[in-house]
Parts: sequence; C-alpha cells; structure tokens
Amino acid sequence: MRKGFIRQRGKESWQIKFDAGRDPTTGKRQTQFLTFRGTRKEARLKLAELIASVGKGSYVNQSSLTVLEHVRVRIEQWQALEKITPKTAERYRELLDNQIAPHIGKASLQKLKPADIERWHATLKKRGRKDGGALGARTIRHAHRLLSKALKEAMRHDLVVRNAAAAEPPPHVDAEEVVVLDGEQIKSLVERLRGRAIYPRVITALFTGVRRGELLALRWRDVDLDTKEPSLRVREAIEETKAGLRLKTPKTENSVREISLPDIVAGALREHRRQQLEQRVALGLGKWDDTAYSSRSSMARHSRPALSRKSGRT
Repeated sequence: MRKGFIRQRGKESWQIKFDAGRDPTTGKRQTQFLTFRGTRKEARLKLAELIASVGKGSYVNQSSLTVLEHVRVRIEQWQALEKITPKTAERYRELLDNQIAPHIGKASLQKLKPADIERWHATLKKRGRKDGGALGARTIRHAHRLLSKALKEAMRHDLVVRNAAAAEPPPHVDAEEVVVLDGEQIKSLVERLRGRAIYPRVITALFTGVRRGELLALRWRDVDLDTKEPSLRVREAIEETKAGLRLKTPKTENSVREISLPDIVAGALREHRRQQLEQRVALGLGKWDDTAYSSRSSMARHSRPALSRKSGRT
C-alpha cells in the first residue's frame, strides 16, 4: 500500500504528502505535496482518496495551467494538425477571447467544477457579449462546445480527472422554423430573377441544394452540360477568413457528390457559359479552360492573391 501523511499548517489547514508512484520517464519515485483546508478527518479522507487514485492509475499531477492557456494551446494544435480549418480556428479564438477568457479564463484547469460551468452560463446569459450585453443561447452553446472539446482532450492527456463541461449541459436552443417555398413562390422567384446577373447562381442553388461556398467554388470542369443527363460535381468550397479567401475540401466524404441537373438549371448554366465566353472573346482573353470558375463573383475573388489552398495557391 502506498504511504503518505498529513501535517497541520494552521487552523483547519493541512499539508498532505504522499507517494505518487514512479515517473514514467526517469523511473524515480515521485513525492507530491498538497495543501488542504478542512478538518483533520477530512484531510485524512483526502489522503486516502489520493493514495487510492494513484493505485488505480487515475491520479493526475498538480498543475497551475489555466483554462485560457489550455484552450489557446488546443486551438493552435488543432489548426497545426489540420483538424480544423482556418475559419473554424478564427471562430474558436473569438469565442475564447470574448466568452471564455473574461469569465473563467484565469480559473485553474484542474479545479474547474460543474458548478463553475453553471455560473459561467448564467454570466454569459446576462453579460456575455463583447459590449457587455446579454448573449444568446446559441452562442453560449458554441462556447460551451469549444470548452468541452478542450477539456475532453485535457482528460486524454492526463491533465484533468474529468470533463466538468460534460457534467453541466449548455442552455437549450429553440429550433428555428425552416421556411419552405411552395410551387407558386418558386415560380414567382424564378420569373422575377430571370435576366438578372444573379439568376444562374440562384437557380443552381435553388434546384440543387448546394451551399453558397460550394456554389462559388464550382468550375466549368465540374459541370457537364453536354450529355443527355447534365450534372455537376461538388468537390471544393470557398470560405472567407481574416487572411483572405481560400479553397477547401468539403467537411465530409458525403459532401463530395454528383448532382443531376434539371432542365431549368442546365439551361441557365448553358446561357451563363455562353455569355462568359462572348465576354472573354470581346475582351481578347480567349476561351475558358476547364479550371475556370462558373461564377463571375468567384472569378473575381479568385484573382485575389489571398485565395489559396492548403497545398498552395490555385
């Protein structure tokens, strides 16, 4: 059985000394000291708890690491390992700077408890905005998920015994009602936009369900309009970060997909391509190659030096 002892330091203040096992690197035995406040009986119980945790292999060495320091390092690591995109890293840092750091950032990572998370939620609800105003439940939930994700990795790296954020759920967010256009509304929208520059993009998004970033990243090589069954292939997306625009691959394997095009979309894209070709010829620029972007706005953005991919500029 591993040994330890307690020594009184003041009124209801005790120093606990115990054997924390061998250092996995050096093989030397480790002696830990801990200050405890309470009665002698409570101090003895704490010592027994520590000795038992060492025996079970669940003891975590004491650390002065703060919540802010840990979450900041995790964000840097996730981005360096490409587990998150630059856009996600930006959003995480905003949540860290505005919702986590001002309220629980200085708290000890190892001493964080579910009660602290509950008080944090209440604080954010009253004055969690950057300007000191009340914060919505959805943003509180986003900040909570970031903290919980970082604490989960703290457990994996043996920095904490438990994930305090996992024990205290974030505020409930009421689901937003999705407005679905009926047949007459779709027909009216199509007629109102016909002839406008935005028409081919809106029609493509409306009848294929592609996301905005996916739509703007479409190139003519991804669009097949010359077969009996026209289609387009989604394999890239554009996102905007503080550093500029960048191309990225879709979030999941299922996001890389081929979509059949109804006649209205195929017709709109054929006319859009014809107009682009005529414009380029008139400007003396020649024809598009297969890597040209099908969206004019994408083409304009693509000309900016900031538009790049993980592997380099396109």
